Amino acid sequence: MAYLASESIKALNPIEVTTDGKGEVIKVGLTEHTIKNFHAIKERLFDFFFRINMLKSTLMNLNLLS
Repeated sequence: MAYLASESIKALNPIEVTTDGKGEVIKVGLTEHTIKNFHAIKERLFDFFFRINMLKSTLMNLNLLS
């Protein structure tokens, strides 16, 4: 799952963070580019997640992963 989390963050970068004068976070959001391409990003992440699960299943069937 760490791989999926890492890939998700990479796919959504850059993330826009708005802070106040003290540096406290007010808002976190996606860029316009990410929003426009969200469907493609989602499909790529879904494919990645599917492949990871297939690999995990194969390794478990071969008793290489507990």
